[in-house]
Amino acid sequence: MKRHVLALSAMLAAISAQAAELHILASPAAREAMTVVTPTFERQTGHHVVFEYQDEDLAQTASKDDRLDAVLAPVVDMGVLARAYRIVPDTRRNLGRTAPTASAPQGVVLSIAALHGDHEDATRAFCAYLSLPETLVALRRSGLSTP
Repeated sequence: MKRHVLALSAMLAAISAQAAELHILASPAAREAMTVVTPTFERQTGHHVVFEYQDEDLAQTASKDDRLDAVLAPVVDMGVLARAYRIVPDTRRNLGRTAPTASAPQGVVLSIAALHGDHEDATRAFCAYLSLPETLVALRRSGLSTP
C-alpha cells in the first residue's frame, strides 16, 4: 500500500511539471463530491480541472467531443464508451453509488475514465488520485457510498 502511494506521488510530481487544464464531463450526481476532492489534486499537481455537468447522453457527448479529457458517468455509459474504444482502459475506476432517486431507487454506480487525447497522463493521474484510500473517504463523506 505504501509503495503504491509513493509511486503515485512520484507520478504526480513528474506530471505537475507540465500543468494541464483537464476537461471532464460528469454526471450532476458527482458535483458535490468533486467539489470536495478536486482542489487537493489541483494543489498537488498544478493541473486545473474544469467540470461540465450534463444529465443525459453522457456517452454520446463523450464519444464526439475531442476537447474532453475524461468522463465521470454511470457504469452503463462506460460500457458504451469502452466498446467504442474511446476510454483509456486501465484508467477506469468505480467511485461509488449515488443516493437513491425516484428514477434510480438503488442509486447509480459512477465510474471515471480517461479519454484518448492530449492530456492522457494528467487525466490518468486524476483517475488514480480519485482511487486513493483518503480520497475515497472524502467521496463517501460527500454522498457517494461504496459501489
